[in-house]
Amino acid sequence: MAIMRFLSMVIFFLGLIRSSLAHPKLGLARRQQEKCVWLENKEHNCHQVYLDHQRTFYLSDVKVYTLDDFPIPADSNYIYQLTEALDDVMGLYDLFLAGKPTRISLYIVPHKPLGNQGALSIVGDDNSSREPYDHCTIMLSTNATDGHGWSDHEFKHMVAHELYHCVQFRYHPTEVNTSPTQYQNRLWWSEGTSEFFANFFYPMPSDAQYFNKIYQYNPATPIYQTLEKKTGEPPSLYFMYLYDTGISEHSINSFMAKQYLTDSLEEERSRVATSEDLSDWSGFATAFIDNTIDMDRGSPIVAKNPAQVHAMTDAPLTDDFEIELIINPFTINPYSVTFDGRASVGVTFETREPEDDKFIVQYRRAGTVGSWITVDIGETLNIQTPGSNKECGPNREYIFVATSTADPAENELSNDEMNHATLSFTVTIPEEKRQAPTATCSTSSATPTPTGSLDTCLIGNWNLDLPVMESLITKKLQELSVNPSNVHVTGTSTLSITSAFLSTMAFSALNIVYDYTAGGFATHTTMAIDGSLSGTIVGTQAPSGSSAGFAWANDYKNAGTVHTVTEVFGLTLPLDFPLTGQYNVSMIVEYACQGNALSMTGYYNGKYVWVHSWTRA
Repeated sequence: MAIMRFLSMVIFFLGLIRSSLAHPKLGLARRQQEKCVWLENKEHNCHQVYLDHQRTFYLSDVKVYTLDDFPIPADSNYIYQLTEALDDVMGLYDLFLAGKPTRISLYIVPHKPLGNQGALSIVGDDNSSREPYDHCTIMLSTNATDGHGWSDHEFKHMVAHELYHCVQFRYHPTEVNTSPTQYQNRLWWSEGTSEFFANFFYPMPSDAQYFNKIYQYNPATPIYQTLEKKTGEPPSLYFMYLYDTGISEHSINSFMAKQYLTDSLEEERSRVATSEDLSDWSGFATAFIDNTIDMDRGSPIVAKNPAQVHAMTDAPLTDDFEIELIINPFTINPYSVTFDGRASVGVTFETREPEDDKFIVQYRRAGTVGSWITVDIGETLNIQTPGSNKECGPNREYIFVATSTADPAENELSNDEMNHATLSFTVTIPEEKRQAPTATCSTSSATPTPTGSLDTCLIGNWNLDLPVMESLITKKLQELSVNPSNVHVTGTSTLSITSAFLSTMAFSALNIVYDYTAGGFATHTTMAIDGSLSGTIVGTQAPSGSSAGFAWANDYKNAGTVHTVTEVFGLTLPLDFPLTGQYNVSMIVEYACQGNALSMTGYYNGKYVWVHSWTRA
């Protein structure tokens, strides 16, 4: 996998070198007029576009044409953008087409003569074909006559998408004469992989004006049905997730190559359920919910349709509770459950279908990212112990996500084409705690229970004290039985706390770098933090029990990203996550404030997460 990815990178950079050495002249040199059958099976006058550097190095025979019926200016910038896109993508696509010589004709027009389509790919057969269906034809609209033309990036993104359809046609020539059902059933993988490769070469921002429909994948609709019911666009996010997990672009092309057509939705569902390529659906589900899919672009791809979390309780649970899960296969189904903080809670997961190993339930605390825990079938898992306050701990909210890759048609006990399971919660509160006045308990899982006043020393404006922070990080790592060295902190961070204890914290290129050894292994870690957070802080008991503490109340909000890179065993392991992964309402912050010095240590579930040191501004 690593070798193939390296080779594709070499091809990509060679394309960049070619582009930098030989820019085309934007004039159109025309040869003898040709006749071509294109739109609505009508004959058109076509002219081939000759470029300053012909693409003779392509294994595929690529030609670019204009149509007299739909002329574009002779100096159109889109012609140059098209040649740049060909330089970028055809090296990799030719590798995919090895042994399958292909002719590609691209017709560039100024508007969309086929309604709302900006581009269209078809495959055809003619008298000059070297073998059946070896000729792929693409119409590309510049959209220039519709009030706004594509940006250069959008146009090249579209070219990469349509050219990959030519790769698909050579692997699946029978798609030319598909039935309407076959056509609908294949859209999820044919459009999903085409959009993946378009993003591979030209990442499209999540907020792109026209192409944002790509990110409207609907997690409540089965992946194989996302276009059939018009409930979303191609689930390219799934292929982006695979790429994030180390699956190469070559493997994703191989996935496309081994797909085949089916004659009914039920047959397609059964086919997908037996695919090993979709076996990590539960991993995709949690990455989608956590918004951590980024396809190596450095920032998460923001889905337009996030998974809707179904609240299963109106008030914190104080007694046993059961949830019946009835879900579609290959969907994402998150639920939230809030428990009284005084309770010990156990959960048991039971299924009633033969393929129960394909039904997976995972959970984590609300307000955190990652750290999902799988609830094994038939076993009781203790998920909560009582809060530290012996009278009444803060209520705790949990997110559960249920996924299934089982074909409901195989179910023996159900005939509703859905998958069934049950989550049973055992909630135990000691009698002496049940007798505590309810007024002393928090009524919101997002608001910690105040247990003490805050030190007015906190009020004011603070700047991060980098040298002291380096010393504190070293000390905390030593307490974790690792051997830190070369701890270095750069950048800036500010903290402001008003007299009403409304806090605002901002990070600007805060970089934390350190080495450590543990268990005989040497590790180098780099962390970069940018963003801000704000919210009212309330006094609470610190994890140590002997220091002052606070937590953020339910008006807390933040925006930003934590970028981390860990080097170990000769590997470089990047991981990015939203700021809320390290600063959230579930954190308890232990602090010490005296005069112009303030130190803060963040804990989650009693475990150290971060430490900061401040000096008064």
